[in-house]
Amino acid sequence: MKYIVFFIGLTVVLLFFFSSCSDSNSDHENKTEPGIQHESMKAKTVGIDFAGHDFFQPVSNSISHIHGIGYPNNQEALFIATHHGLKVYSNGIWYETKEHNHDYMGFQATSEGFYSSGHPEEGSTLLNPLGLLKSEDFGKTIEKVSFYGESDFHHMSASYYTPSIYVVNTVPNSKLGTGLYYSLDGGEVWMQSELEGLPQASAHSLATHPRLAKIVGISTPEGLFLSHNNGNTFSLISEERSIGTFFIKDESILYVTADGEESLLEQSLESDDTKQIPLPTLSEGDSILYLAVNPLHEQEISFGTVAGDVWRTEDYGDSWSNILEKGNVP
Repeated sequence: MKYIVFFIGLTVVLLFFFSSCSDSNSDHENKTEPGIQHESMKAKTVGIDFAGHDFFQPVSNSISHIHGIGYPNNQEALFIATHHGLKVYSNGIWYETKEHNHDYMGFQATSEGFYSSGHPEEGSTLLNPLGLLKSEDFGKTIEKVSFYGESDFHHMSASYYTPSIYVVNTVPNSKLGTGLYYSLDGGEVWMQSELEGLPQASAHSLATHPRLAKIVGISTPEGLFLSHNNGNTFSLISEERSIGTFFIKDESILYVTADGEESLLEQSLESDDTKQIPLPTLSEGDSILYLAVNPLHEQEISFGTVAGDVWRTEDYGDSWSNILEKGNVP
């Protein structure tokens, strides 16, 4: 199976991508840039009309290079971050942003919007890389949080209802060395996780509890490891098998097995009890890359695949719809 893989240790982190990234050195600056806003925005939450929104239009081309998936702003629409900006699926229609179509990496939806990193779109005057960004209005304006012009975080995790963020830093910047770091205040102050109990092996994915920010997990070829103290100590909570992407809910974890034929399992946070959630039949050689659950309707699960498919269920796996087929709108 194909997964974005990173190697994570106490002092060394090596990261492999499906696409290359570039880095430049610059101190964090509070200068006004096109599409960047430094003051927090108040975003609408439920019932967004994307058909009539001045920042969105129906998708005009195929969608490629999915870099993240989620439900930002505590509302029903599904967002995917791509190499060419944000795309949104709402009421059976795919939309795209009219501008600020940056290469969003490490996309993380929250109740107030989203965090992301990545690289500016072609022709932009923004510094490359973008550092840690935040938006509360679906990307129409974005706020520099930290490391603007310094870092590109391909592996990030954000607590949905708290201002806590985790990042895997692969290249030292002005504040961080290499390793897993976390912030409890939205990216102002950063601390390094000790990672005790985590095997010195490749890792597939990183995720955080939506309300209890001290709970963070890392999936590996040796299983799913969970920490209850901000990543300082980890313990194995799954069977000893390869685990791919996963999603932490209030009381359970959904995770994808990556050893042979994929399966989607749900496991309680309080025990090792698991149940299997039915999956659709994927194309030969395809595999699940990103996973998300609708915060307003937990029967709705969506996932994106390596081949560029997006699947969605509204009944917890009893039936699935292929809402994006190899990057093409059905």
